[in-house]
Amino acid sequence: MKNCNLLFQFTLTLIFFDLLSTLRVPQGKHVTVEKDDLRSKGLFGSLQSILEYLQLPQYRSLPAIKEMIKKYRKSLHIGKQLTDFLPGPRRRFIVIEGLYTSKRHAVAKLVARSLRGKHILNPFRKLAGVNTLPATYDTRRAYYSLTKYGIANLVPKLLALQPVVMERYWLDQAAFVIAKTFGENLPKLDSGLYDWPSDLIKPDITFFINADNKSTEHSNLPNEISNFTLNILRVYDEYKKVMKIIEISSNQKLWDIVKEVLAQVRLLGPDVVTEMKRAEPIRLMD
Repeated sequence: MKNCNLLFQFTLTLIFFDLLSTLRVPQGKHVTVEKDDLRSKGLFGSLQSILEYLQLPQYRSLPAIKEMIKKYRKSLHIGKQLTDFLPGPRRRFIVIEGLYTSKRHAVAKLVARSLRGKHILNPFRKLAGVNTLPATYDTRRAYYSLTKYGIANLVPKLLALQPVVMERYWLDQAAFVIAKTFGENLPKLDSGLYDWPSDLIKPDITFFINADNKSTEHSNLPNEISNFTLNILRVYDEYKKVMKIIEISSNQKLWDIVKEVLAQVRLLGPDVVTEMKRAEPIRLMD
């Protein structure tokens, strides 16, 4: 009898996770957030807000902050500033997000290889290294936000040569911050927290590889979806209401996921002719 009960419970668990990719995560209450209060939540809505924060007297002289700014300056020299025009045809800018590193990384690498593109894991190796991360939550968030802008400085130049397939771009950072800050009671859609920064280059297409129950990324939760993971899923559900995000179930073979991504990319059509530009350059600290 005991064995029958265990078998029944195990069967119910399998059914639950089998349905997870098609069931929507229950939403909590929506809360009101002031649009001018983004930074206090750890989310920086522009390069200007990041640099203004890092130039506060209590931070600007810290070695880690100086090194962060140095890395950002380097990105301006390696690539091309987004204030410049990029005439002529360019290739596709593809972003792949996901809750579990190993699967997302494998998919991104295979997609880039199939497209003969450039695979970039954010923070980019040449720009990411700082000896010591800043001590406070806000300064760490500023660091990770600045890395998004650093790599964005390189994207236009790369796109003139080949497609770019990037992991952990702006949505990765924003979803983490919102889920950590608000839990299941997420901000309203008009809060400003879901707005894409106007000075950050947008991808042509964004994929989100959903969660499953087979991941061993978190050793303490090998066979279940954590509450924090569910909160991130809720955040992505909100983002899907304001921007196009193609969600892909991870309950399939790796190459099947890759084929699905490639099929969606092909639907975009051939390479396009476009111009990319940003607002006037922002003065960095001396």
